[in-house]
Amino acid sequence: MREGSEGGVIEGMTEKLYFALAAAMWLSPRQPGEWRTTLAITLLLIGAGAREMDLHKALTGFSVLKVSFYLHDRPWHHKLIAFFCVALVAGAAIYLLLKYRRVLWERFKRLEPVTSGLAIFFATLVISKVLDRSISILDEDFGIPSSLEVLALVSALEESIELTLPVMAGLMRWQYLKLYKHGAPAQPEQGRNNA
Repeated sequence: MREGSEGGVIEGMTEKLYFALAAAMWLSPRQPGEWRTTLAITLLLIGAGAREMDLHKALTGFSVLKVSFYLHDRPWHHKLIAFFCVALVAGAAIYLLLKYRRVLWERFKRLEPVTSGLAIFFATLVISKVLDRSISILDEDFGIPSSLEVLALVSALEESIELTLPVMAGLMRWQYLKLYKHGAPAQPEQGRNNA
């Protein structure tokens, strides 16, 4: 069951798809002045790919996504590098949220394809994280260990679900480009420089 395990073939495909999509963001057409949004989405895709590669544990073997990494005795330069990388990705997410929250909500209420896809993307992300933690929670919090078969099944299911995330992101990009090509307004507010 190596294909569906951590570090297996499926996870490797997920990593590559995130990075390929990040590159494709710059190779596909953009509206004038849209480079900031493209950069922010690119940073999120690279962050997701790096997370899939477990680069968040590469410096010291401990996750830089946990506050305890910064509070415990770690080399200061590791903390600085980690903080810079995490801040870049978090800043990109905050930028997109602040800039597009109203227009995304309005378009979601109209069930437009890109915003519907975004909602499905986040729901799928939550499901994959619940699956990822479920075995540990059952074992650590409730004292219910899982058999090797259950571990393999949950791992394969979780990795397969995670593979759908960059696929969905690519589909949303394609839908966005299709709408833009047909003249639908892609920027949150027409007549203003929003990027």
